[in-house]
Amino acid sequence: MKPIYENIPKEIKLYPQWVNWREVERDGKATKPPFQPDGKFAESNNPSTWNTFPTVKEAVDRFDGIGFVLTEDDPYVGIDFDKCYCPAFKIIDPAIEQHIKALNTYTEISPSGRGLRTLLRGRLPVDGKKNGRVEVYQAKRYVTITGNKLPGYPAFIEASQAELETFYQKVFPEKAEITKQTPANASQAPQPLNCDCRDKLKAAFNSKNGATIKRLYDGDLSGYPSQSEADLALCDHLAFWLSGDSGAIDQAFRESKLFRKKWDEKHFSGGNTYGEATIQKALSDLIDTYNPQTYFSSLETTTNTQESIEPEIKADSLPFPDTMEGMAGDFARIYSRHLEAPEHFFFLSFLTCLGSILSGRLTLNSELSPQPRLFVLLLGESADDRKSTAISKTVEFFHEAITDFRTSWGVGSAEGLQRKIEENNQLLLCFDEFKQFVGKCKIETSVLLPCVCTLFESNRYEARTKTVDICLKNAHLSMLAASTLQTYQYTWDSSFTDIGFNNRLFIVPGGAERKFSIPSKIPENEKSYLRKNLRNILGDIGTGLTLDITGEAKDLYHNWYLNGERTIHGKRLDTYALRFMSLLAVNEGKAEIDREIIEKVIALVNWQLEARKLHDPIDADSSVAKLEEKIRRVLKSDPKTERELKLSTHAHRAGLWTYERAKQNLMQSQEIGWVKEIKKWKLT
Repeated sequence: MKPIYENIPKEIKLYPQWVNWREVERDGKATKPPFQPDGKFAESNNPSTWNTFPTVKEAVDRFDGIGFVLTEDDPYVGIDFDKCYCPAFKIIDPAIEQHIKALNTYTEISPSGRGLRTLLRGRLPVDGKKNGRVEVYQAKRYVTITGNKLPGYPAFIEASQAELETFYQKVFPEKAEITKQTPANASQAPQPLNCDCRDKLKAAFNSKNGATIKRLYDGDLSGYPSQSEADLALCDHLAFWLSGDSGAIDQAFRESKLFRKKWDEKHFSGGNTYGEATIQKALSDLIDTYNPQTYFSSLETTTNTQESIEPEIKADSLPFPDTMEGMAGDFARIYSRHLEAPEHFFFLSFLTCLGSILSGRLTLNSELSPQPRLFVLLLGESADDRKSTAISKTVEFFHEAITDFRTSWGVGSAEGLQRKIEENNQLLLCFDEFKQFVGKCKIETSVLLPCVCTLFESNRYEARTKTVDICLKNAHLSMLAASTLQTYQYTWDSSFTDIGFNNRLFIVPGGAERKFSIPSKIPENEKSYLRKNLRNILGDIGTGLTLDITGEAKDLYHNWYLNGERTIHGKRLDTYALRFMSLLAVNEGKAEIDREIIEKVIALVNWQLEARKLHDPIDADSSVAKLEEKIRRVLKSDPKTERELKLSTHAHRAGLWTYERAKQNLMQSQEIGWVKEIKKWKLT
C-alpha cells in the first residue's frame, strides 16, 4: 500500500533525510532495510545515501514504502509500539493507548497494520532503547512513514519534552534523569552559574523575547531545522544576556535541556569541540550586550540591539473593574479565599457557565434577541496563575449543583463537535490548554474554526462538501479556556485573524499570588449557600425570561454605542455588551436592566478594549509578515547561511523571536528549505 502523502507532516518533508524500504527475509525473519532510489542499500549513518522527499516518493513504486532517517541534528524522536493495534476493530491495547494519549502528538499506523508509531520533538539521553513492545530512538536509525494517521490525534508533530520525560521514566525507570547528561570528562565538569549570571538569566526569561529563550532552554526545538540551529539560537541569546562571557555561556548551556554529549566532542580542525565552535559563532554575530545598570534607561532609547529589551507587559497590569457583585461575586470571593486563582477568573468563569445554561431561555426585549453565551479565555503568564484551577473548580461546582449541565473538555473536529451538540444542544466547550484548539483548527482539511466562529453569532452552521457533511441547528455553544500570554500572542496565523476569531474572544488577563501551600477545603455550608442561590436564579427564570431595559439605562448605553472606539480592538464589544446586560441582571436578581447594570456592562467592555490593546496578537503578526517578505527577497538572489540570512534581513532589529517565527512560517508553507549539503537556506 502506498503512503498517504497528504497526511505526512509537512515539516519533515523539508529534510533531505528520506529513504525507500523493501521487506526482505534474513535468517528466516522479515526485515525492512533502507534503500536508495537506484536500488542500492542506504545507511542510516551515511547522509550521502539519503534523498529528498520528492525523490523517494517518485521511486516508491519500485519498493514497499518510504522512511525518514532520524539524526542527532534534527529535533525528532520516534517511538514504536509493536503489536498493540487491531485493524479490524480499530482497538488499541489500553496500556499502550495510555502512553499515546499522554504524548498527544502525530501518531500513525505501521506498515503491518498492527503497530503504532509516534513522532514528537524532544531529546533523549540515548540514541535508542527498547523495553518489550516499546522502542524509542532519536538518531542512527530510520523509521518507516506510512501517513496512515491514527484518527483523533494531532496531524502535526508536537514539541513534547515534558511528556517525553514522563513517558521515558515510566518505560525505562532506571533512567531517572533524562535531560541532565554528564560531560565527556566528568572531572572537568563546569561549576554552577554564579549569582550574577543567574540574575542575568532570570532577566532574559522575563524579557520581551523571554518565552522564546525559555522554550529553547527547556529543550523545545520547534521552528528549527536541526538541533544545531537551536543550539546556536540559544547561544545567540546567551551571548547577549551574559555579556559575551564565553565561560558563562558554556555553563548556562550545559544546564539547559539542549545539552548533549556532542557538546564536548571534537568536531573541528584545531581541536575545537562542537560547543566551543558554537559559542565562537554566536560571539562573532554579537552586536550588543545586556547591561543591568543601563537596562531600564535603555528601554526608551535602544532600537538596534541584538535583543529587543522592551519591558514585558504583565498579565495583571490591568486592574479589573468594580463589577463583581451578585451570585458570581459571592462565588468568586468564596473560592478565591481558599484557592490562588484571581477573583475575576472565578467571576468570569461563573458567568460563562451560567450563560451556557441560560442560552435560549434568557434574552433582552430586542429584535436581536441576544443570548448570554460567552467565549471566555483566561490569560496568565505561567501555571502559577492558576487559570485551569479557576475553570475546573467552577465547572465542578456547576456539575454538583445542576444535573443536566453539559461540558466537553476539547474537540478535535467539527464532526466531533456536531456529535457533542447532538447529545445536548447547550454545550460548554472547555480547554485547559487553548493551543490544543488552535492546533486542531490549523489542520488543513478542518472546518472547526469557521464552525466555531459561526456558532458564536448564530445557532446554526452548515458545511457540505465531498469530504465534510456538517449540519448544526439550534446549537448553543459557549467556550471557557485557558492560555499563557505567550501562547495567545504568538500561536496564531492569518486564518484566525482573517475570519475575525480573535475578537470573538473575551480575554481575561490576570496574575495569581502564592498564598496556600496546601489549600483548605471550601466549607460545605458555603458551597450549599452558593448551590441554593444558583438554583433560585434558575427557578426564577424558569423556561424563559425576556428582560426590559429602562429608559435611563437605554440612553446611557446608546451614548456609549455611538461614541465607542471603532478600531479592530473594538469589534464585537457591543455584542458582548448586549450579552452581559441580561446575564449581570439575573446574576444580581434584578427584574429589569437598570442604569447600574449598564454602568457595569460599559466598565467590563471598556476594560476588555484595553486588555485587547495590551495583549492582542495583531501587531506580532504584522512584524512577522514583514520579516517573512524580507527573507523571501534575500533568498531570491542566492542561498544564504544562517548568519548571512540574519545579517541580510537585519534580524536583530526585529527581534530574534520574530525572525525565528517568520522562518518557521516559511518552512511550514514550504517556501524555504534547509540544504544540508551546503548548510544554507534557499527558496524551494
